Amino acid sequence: MKYKVIILLLIVIVLSYILPLIAKDWRTVIIAGIISGLFLTNRFKSFIIGFMGALVAWLLNTLYILSSQQNQALLSIFSKIADVPLILLLIIFILIPSLLTGLSSLIVTLIRILIKKTHS
Repeated sequence: MKYKVIILLLIVIVLSYILPLIAKDWRTVIIAGIISGLFLTNRFKSFIIGFMGALVAWLLNTLYILSSQQNQALLSIFSKIADVPLILLLIIFILIPSLLTGLSSLIVTLIRILIKKTHS
């Protein structure tokens, strides 16, 4: 059981990192949440695995983006235009996809539980 959770967390991390790069759309993290929700029956674990997997993936992606001097300058300009501190902007960039993945995983798990209750 413990290995299932670790493997599922790694799958969510990889999918949350790769799918937005392939599709050029950050909302594809929903797919990673759906996949993790299909394999879990515990609501809390489902949300945490989806959230933590996307959090790690987007944190790595953000660190990669920040490694370039040009990207740092662009983000600095964007934060000045939006009148938001850069660190808050980065937290928002990381937190929104993480919450979306966690909630999509939780929703799929709840749908599975509901279907299981109606069929028994």
